[in-house]
Amino acid sequence: MTMPAITDLPLDILEQIVLELDPLDVAAISQTCSAFYAYVYASSDTERLWRTLYLTQPLDDLRRCFEQLGHPRASPVHWKSQLQRAIRARTIIGDPAKCRSEERCTVLQTLLDLASNLPPAPSFLSEELSLNLVWLAALLRGGTFLDHKLWEPSDEERQLRCRLHAYYGLTTADYRKENLTQSRAYVYDMRRYTWGNDFGPYQMDGSGRVNWEHVQAIHHAMSMQVVPPQEDADGEQTVFTIFPLSLPYCQSIIPADVDLSQERDWAGVTGSWQCSFCFCDHRQLLVLNNFTLNDGEPVGPDQDRPLAMEVLEDEDFVEVFRSINVEMRVISIEADPAHPGRPKINWFGSIGPFATMVGSVYLTPDDQIRWHFVSNAMWSSEGIQIGGVRSSYGVLGSWTTVHHEAHDPVGPFWLRKIHPTHQGDSAGATN
Repeated sequence: MTMPAITDLPLDILEQIVLELDPLDVAAISQTCSAFYAYVYASSDTERLWRTLYLTQPLDDLRRCFEQLGHPRASPVHWKSQLQRAIRARTIIGDPAKCRSEERCTVLQTLLDLASNLPPAPSFLSEELSLNLVWLAALLRGGTFLDHKLWEPSDEERQLRCRLHAYYGLTTADYRKENLTQSRAYVYDMRRYTWGNDFGPYQMDGSGRVNWEHVQAIHHAMSMQVVPPQEDADGEQTVFTIFPLSLPYCQSIIPADVDLSQERDWAGVTGSWQCSFCFCDHRQLLVLNNFTLNDGEPVGPDQDRPLAMEVLEDEDFVEVFRSINVEMRVISIEADPAHPGRPKINWFGSIGPFATMVGSVYLTPDDQIRWHFVSNAMWSSEGIQIGGVRSSYGVLGSWTTVHHEAHDPVGPFWLRKIHPTHQGDSAGATN
């Protein structure tokens, strides 16, 4: 008596079996016989199968996702390729040694796409948290994939890795003193602030494109002020995986009845904001950067010498953290032909009864949301919105003076909107 083959089962039963499998197992069974291969890859119902298989994963429905700037995601959706990319990225995170050199940037871009193309939250502190962000946070837990040293990354890979790191939050390695010292060295290196990058975290070539390595160093410095190192009851270093500078806060905030292409204030500028910033002693900053001091006055740096890292390693080095509240309102908009529906927003901010900010929000050539503002006609700041449009993560950037003299101070800042139901929280974190 001949035993019936599994392929003799009714199609609906066969499909239910397939949908219970992990996508890697589906790929494996497709190699067992021509009938299975045809069913998975070449049947008239293949597209529906892959769509259903994608939707059984703990990922957002791509049909509900918006791009980072708040535009609805382009259609049609290519379910098979999207799922294959996500599962390949999952495999590589589990074992980076399996990553082929030619796919390194593709894997990182896949993870960034998953972190950027999300269903928007309808309001601040909404319970409608993106499944993609939960999946990524669990997948990248501890951040070892972001910090591995299995190979030397190319410039492109380094930029992608740093961007993903800034989105993710703090890794275990970020709590090592030597790594924080390196990030502070990057942030306080005065040679990294020139007319070529508008004295902000942008590329030095004048293109206006974001330098994510700089942004990630700013993220590290600011995050360690928001959630400083602390040990648990067993003496182990506590790593904060959920705090306002991490993945769950990257989701766009767009009410269900709002069309941003019709909104004057598409970036959500109007409202209450908190600007936190860091600085170090100016004399220490000058010594770090090898300025020659004459009677206490800076004469000039030795550009060829490396930073005097002993300044940052000294126990007397202090990085000061301060916050101010700002009330912002839009004063005008300017059309941006390169970005229809996302015009330049000019705004005014009040800091108490006497101090002010004046700034603008517009898109960079690489489609990132750029913030520029001047405080009290003295301090000039340049930053980048992290995550989606209006995300509660906020803006990371750098400040210096409007004069841009060689010896002027520099430092990092974090600008975050304060929502009415969250007025008391400036640095909340959940372990």
